[in-house]
Amino acid sequence: VGFFANVFYAAVIVPFVAFFVLKDGEALEDKALDLVPNRYFEMTLSLVGTLERTLGRYFRALALQCLSVGAIATVLLMVVGLDGAVVIGLFTGLANSIPYFGPVLGLAAGSLVGIAQTGDLSLVPGVFVAMAITQASDNVLLQPLYFSRAAGTHPLVILVAVLVGARLGGILGMLVAIPLLTVVQVLVREAVWSVRNYRSFRLV
Repeated sequence: VGFFANVFYAAVIVPFVAFFVLKDGEALEDKALDLVPNRYFEMTLSLVGTLERTLGRYFRALALQCLSVGAIATVLLMVVGLDGAVVIGLFTGLANSIPYFGPVLGLAAGSLVGIAQTGDLSLVPGVFVAMAITQASDNVLLQPLYFSRAAGTHPLVILVAVLVGARLGGILGMLVAIPLLTVVQVLVREAVWSVRNYRSFRLV
Protein backbone atom coordinates (compact mmCIF):
# COMPACT_ATOMS: atom_id res chain seq x y z
CA VAL A 1 0.00 0.00 0.00
CA GLY A 2 2.84 2.36 0.86
CA PHE A 3 4.56 1.66 -2.47
CA PHE A 4 1.45 2.36 -4.52
CA ALA A 5 0.76 5.47 -2.45
CA ASN A 6 4.24 6.74 -3.33
CA VAL A 7 3.64 5.96 -7.01
CA PHE A 8 0.34 7.86 -6.85
CA TYR A 9 1.97 10.89 -5.22
CA ALA A 10 4.76 10.92 -7.79
CA ALA A 11 2.36 10.50 -10.72
CA VAL A 12 -0.03 13.21 -9.54
CA ILE A 13 2.01 15.77 -7.60
CA VAL A 14 5.04 16.06 -9.89
CA PRO A 15 3.06 16.82 -13.10
CA PHE A 16 0.72 19.11 -11.13
CA VAL A 17 3.58 21.18 -9.73
CA ALA A 18 5.45 21.15 -13.05
CA PHE A 19 2.38 22.49 -14.89
CA PHE A 20 1.97 25.51 -12.64
CA VAL A 21 5.70 26.21 -12.52
CA LEU A 22 5.79 26.28 -16.32
CA LYS A 23 2.56 28.28 -16.55
CA ASP A 24 3.17 30.86 -13.82
CA GLY A 25 6.90 30.54 -13.18
CA GLU A 26 7.83 34.07 -14.28
CA ALA A 27 5.03 35.66 -12.29
CA LEU A 28 5.96 33.69 -9.19
CA GLU A 29 9.60 34.65 -9.65
CA ASP A 30 8.72 38.35 -9.99
CA LYS A 31 6.58 38.26 -6.83
CA ALA A 32 9.34 36.53 -4.90
CA LEU A 33 11.92 39.08 -6.07
CA ASP A 34 9.63 41.92 -4.99
CA LEU A 35 9.98 40.66 -1.41
CA VAL A 36 13.78 40.86 -1.47
CA PRO A 37 15.31 43.95 0.19
CA ASN A 38 17.26 46.21 -2.16
CA ARG A 39 20.42 45.42 -0.26
CA TYR A 40 20.29 41.79 -1.38
CA PHE A 41 18.52 42.20 -4.74
CA GLU A 42 21.59 41.98 -6.97
CA MET A 43 22.85 38.88 -5.21
CA THR A 44 19.41 37.23 -5.28
CA LEU A 45 18.95 37.97 -8.99
CA SER A 46 22.34 36.40 -9.73
CA LEU A 47 21.41 33.38 -7.62
CA VAL A 48 18.07 32.90 -9.38
CA GLY A 49 19.73 33.11 -12.79
CA THR A 50 22.34 30.54 -11.81
CA LEU A 51 19.67 28.20 -10.46
CA GLU A 52 17.62 28.48 -13.65
CA ARG A 53 20.62 27.71 -15.86
CA THR A 54 21.80 24.81 -13.69
CA LEU A 55 18.38 23.18 -13.38
CA GLY A 56 17.76 23.73 -17.08
CA ARG A 57 20.97 21.84 -17.91
CA TYR A 58 19.98 19.12 -15.48
CA PHE A 59 16.52 18.52 -16.92
CA ARG A 60 17.78 18.61 -20.52
CA ALA A 61 20.45 16.08 -19.62
CA LEU A 62 17.87 13.94 -17.82
CA ALA A 63 15.59 13.94 -20.87
CA LEU A 64 18.48 12.89 -23.14
CA GLN A 65 19.54 10.20 -20.70
CA CYS A 66 16.03 8.73 -20.38
CA LEU A 67 15.60 8.77 -24.16
CA SER A 68 18.94 7.02 -24.65
CA VAL A 69 18.24 4.40 -21.98
CA GLY A 70 14.82 3.72 -23.49
CA ALA A 71 16.29 3.33 -26.99
CA ILE A 72 19.04 0.96 -25.83
CA ALA A 73 16.59 -1.14 -23.81
CA THR A 74 14.12 -1.32 -26.71
CA VAL A 75 16.73 -2.53 -29.21
CA LEU A 76 18.14 -5.15 -26.84
CA LEU A 77 14.70 -6.47 -25.88
CA MET A 78 13.83 -6.77 -29.57
CA VAL A 79 16.97 -8.85 -30.04
CA VAL A 80 15.89 -11.05 -27.13
CA GLY A 81 12.52 -11.57 -28.81
CA LEU A 82 10.30 -10.05 -26.13
CA ASP A 83 6.80 -9.06 -27.18
CA GLY A 84 6.07 -5.44 -26.38
CA ALA A 85 9.77 -4.54 -26.41
CA VAL A 86 8.97 -0.95 -27.37
CA VAL A 87 6.57 -0.50 -24.46
CA ILE A 88 8.98 -2.03 -21.95
CA GLY A 89 11.82 0.05 -23.40
CA LEU A 90 9.80 3.24 -23.05
CA PHE A 91 8.88 2.27 -19.50
CA THR A 92 12.56 1.67 -18.72
CA GLY A 93 13.47 5.08 -20.10
CA LEU A 94 10.77 6.87 -18.12
CA ALA A 95 11.64 4.94 -14.96
CA ASN A 96 15.23 6.12 -15.38
CA SER A 97 14.08 9.60 -14.35
CA ILE A 98 15.12 8.07 -11.02
CA PRO A 99 18.85 7.62 -11.71
CA TYR A 100 20.09 4.01 -11.79
CA PHE A 101 16.63 2.51 -11.25
CA GLY A 102 15.25 2.43 -14.80
CA PRO A 103 16.86 -0.87 -15.89
CA VAL A 104 15.98 -2.47 -12.53
CA LEU A 105 12.30 -1.68 -12.98
CA GLY A 106 12.60 -2.60 -16.66
CA LEU A 107 13.94 -6.01 -15.63
CA ALA A 108 10.93 -6.61 -13.38
CA ALA A 109 8.43 -5.53 -16.06
CA GLY A 110 10.24 -7.37 -18.87
CA SER A 111 10.46 -10.58 -16.84
CA LEU A 112 6.72 -10.51 -16.16
CA VAL A 113 5.99 -9.97 -19.85
CA GLY A 114 8.42 -12.74 -20.80
CA ILE A 115 6.78 -15.20 -18.42
CA ALA A 116 3.34 -14.27 -19.76
CA GLN A 117 4.61 -14.64 -23.34
CA THR A 118 6.18 -18.09 -23.01
CA GLY A 119 4.54 -19.55 -19.92
CA ASP A 120 7.98 -20.31 -18.46
CA LEU A 121 11.24 -18.59 -17.51
CA SER A 122 13.01 -19.07 -20.84
CA LEU A 123 13.05 -15.33 -21.72
CA VAL A 124 14.01 -14.10 -18.27
CA PRO A 125 17.79 -14.66 -18.70
CA GLY A 126 17.72 -12.75 -22.00
CA VAL A 127 15.80 -9.88 -20.39
CA PHE A 128 18.30 -9.87 -17.54
CA VAL A 129 21.24 -9.62 -19.97
CA ALA A 130 19.49 -6.84 -21.93
CA MET A 131 18.86 -4.80 -18.78
CA ALA A 132 22.38 -5.48 -17.48
CA ILE A 133 23.85 -4.11 -20.72
CA THR A 134 21.49 -1.14 -20.53
CA GLN A 135 22.55 -0.43 -16.95
CA ALA A 136 26.24 -0.77 -17.84
CA SER A 137 25.80 1.59 -20.80
CA ASP A 138 24.08 4.09 -18.55
CA ASN A 139 26.76 3.89 -15.84
CA VAL A 140 29.79 3.90 -18.14
CA LEU A 141 28.64 6.15 -20.99
CA LEU A 142 25.42 8.06 -20.37
CA GLN A 143 25.94 9.14 -16.77
CA PRO A 144 29.36 10.76 -17.38
CA LEU A 145 28.31 12.12 -20.78
CA TYR A 146 24.97 13.67 -19.86
CA PHE A 147 23.99 13.57 -16.25
CA SER A 148 26.99 13.99 -13.96
CA ARG A 149 28.40 16.84 -16.05
CA ALA A 150 25.09 18.71 -16.06
CA ALA A 151 24.51 18.23 -12.34
CA GLY A 152 28.18 18.91 -11.55
CA THR A 153 28.17 15.95 -9.19
CA HIS A 154 30.09 12.69 -8.99
CA PRO A 155 27.97 9.60 -9.91
CA LEU A 156 28.58 8.11 -6.45
CA VAL A 157 27.16 11.22 -4.80
CA ILE A 158 24.15 11.00 -7.11
CA LEU A 159 23.53 7.39 -6.07
CA VAL A 160 23.81 8.25 -2.37
CA ALA A 161 21.41 11.19 -2.82
CA VAL A 162 18.86 8.94 -4.55
CA LEU A 163 19.09 6.34 -1.76
CA VAL A 164 18.69 9.03 0.90
CA GLY A 165 15.72 10.43 -1.00
CA ALA A 166 14.16 6.96 -1.14
CA ARG A 167 14.64 6.57 2.60
CA LEU A 168 13.12 9.95 3.45
CA GLY A 169 10.42 10.34 0.81
CA GLY A 170 9.92 7.10 -1.10
CA ILE A 171 9.55 7.39 -4.87
CA LEU A 172 8.80 11.11 -4.69
CA GLY A 173 11.97 11.59 -2.66
CA MET A 174 13.96 9.71 -5.28
CA LEU A 175 12.56 11.93 -8.04
CA VAL A 176 13.42 15.20 -6.33
CA ALA A 177 16.73 14.10 -4.75
CA ILE A 178 19.02 15.22 -7.58
CA PRO A 179 17.25 18.55 -8.35
CA LEU A 180 17.29 19.31 -4.62
CA LEU A 181 20.97 18.38 -4.38
CA THR A 182 21.70 20.62 -7.36
CA VAL A 183 19.84 23.53 -5.76
CA VAL A 184 21.70 23.10 -2.47
CA GLN A 185 25.05 23.00 -4.28
CA VAL A 186 24.25 26.19 -6.17
CA LEU A 187 23.00 27.94 -3.02
CA VAL A 188 26.12 27.07 -1.07
CA ARG A 189 28.46 28.02 -3.92
CA GLU A 190 26.70 31.32 -4.60
CA ALA A 191 26.44 32.15 -0.91
CA VAL A 192 30.17 31.68 -0.42
CA TRP A 193 30.90 33.80 -3.51
CA SER A 194 28.49 36.52 -2.39
CA VAL A 195 29.97 36.73 1.09
CA ARG A 196 33.38 37.25 -0.49
CA ASN A 197 32.32 39.77 -3.14
CA TYR A 198 29.20 41.70 -2.07
CA ARG A 199 29.49 44.50 0.47
CA SER A 200 26.02 43.72 1.77
CA PHE A 201 27.45 40.88 3.83
CA ARG A 202 30.47 42.72 5.18
CA LEU A 203 30.30 43.78 8.79
CA VAL A 204 32.93 46.47 8.36
